[in-house]
Amino acid sequence: MSSRSPHVAIVSLCVAHYRLPVFHELERSDAFRFSFWADTEGTESVLTAGQGDLKEFVRLRNHSHGNWVWQSGLISNLLRSRPDVVIFVGSAYYLSTWIAALLARALNRPVLFWTQGWLAEETGLKRLVRVSFYRLADRLLLYGHRAADIGVKMGFPRERMTVVYNSVGRPRREAVGKSETSSRPGSSTEVILVSRLIKERGVEVLLQAARLLDAQGSRTTINLIGDGPEEERLKKLASDLGVDAKFHGPIYDQKLLDEAYERADVCVLPGRAGLAVIQSLLARVPVVAHSNLDDHMPEVEAIMPGVTGEFFTKDDPADLARAILQCIERKNDPRVVDVREKALDTVTRLYTPEHQAQVVERVCREVGSA
Repeated sequence: MSSRSPHVAIVSLCVAHYRLPVFHELERSDAFRFSFWADTEGTESVLTAGQGDLKEFVRLRNHSHGNWVWQSGLISNLLRSRPDVVIFVGSAYYLSTWIAALLARALNRPVLFWTQGWLAEETGLKRLVRVSFYRLADRLLLYGHRAADIGVKMGFPRERMTVVYNSVGRPRREAVGKSETSSRPGSSTEVILVSRLIKERGVEVLLQAARLLDAQGSRTTINLIGDGPEEERLKKLASDLGVDAKFHGPIYDQKLLDEAYERADVCVLPGRAGLAVIQSLLARVPVVAHSNLDDHMPEVEAIMPGVTGEFFTKDDPADLARAILQCIERKNDPRVVDVREKALDTVTRLYTPEHQAQVVERVCREVGSA
């Protein structure tokens, strides 16, 4: 790399709103000049940032057909600006990324893939295609260690994988979860779920578990934050079950979301668990998720059973009720408080925009000097 500030281009499908904190950290870099290439339009389930939210933004246009995507403008901008390092979203469904990554390598520019990586072990053609695609990158930036461990089993070199974790907003330095006085015996257990209300999220399992808890004398209130096509059906189901379920709709304001977590005793993710795990743990609220790890996103590895949360048998309301009760009973247990606080401090240190930006910069230096 030359003596000028090396130019790093980060290519995304869109700029998801939750990504802004880490992108702003990268913009403050003294060592690199970061630009952000993406379309300004996202998907229905992703809140996107505006073009004016970033200092150096290059507009691409996404053309989708099913899962396949072509980003027009990517190749021409790559040839025109020739960044020193290019970071792509590591999805083999983005056909333009295959071409652009090959072009960047032909131009002797290091290529990074910022990706979830492997969620489960793969076989056959799927394994071959993913490994072949990932080998276009000089380094993978992965969200979790489990993905790296699976990658090694799939035949990918461990030295070409770096865990960058994920982040949402900025860490809270103090405990936010419900106070001990508000969690006194006889009070209602406040459960929070932040999710799109779609069938795959398993909300009905949570409602059924709440009915079981009520029947056992443990009053439970379910706070659902989000909306989706299942909302009306779930409202009717909650009414039929006699469950106290509050549908708050989507909340994008961080202060209001903090207040929602402040009232919570436990966060339950009955379907796929992902970034909501970190959102909850940063608020010092334990997380309950099902035990089929292959179904989850990398952030699930922050759940330590008996410490930062609990696992339950998938689609089993009775076992979910058991896991919720265990989290509540352990909340102020002096035998686990110190261990839990140390674990949560680790989450607060690693799953932050600042830490992500530091790792990205370090890897850019490493591949740039190779």
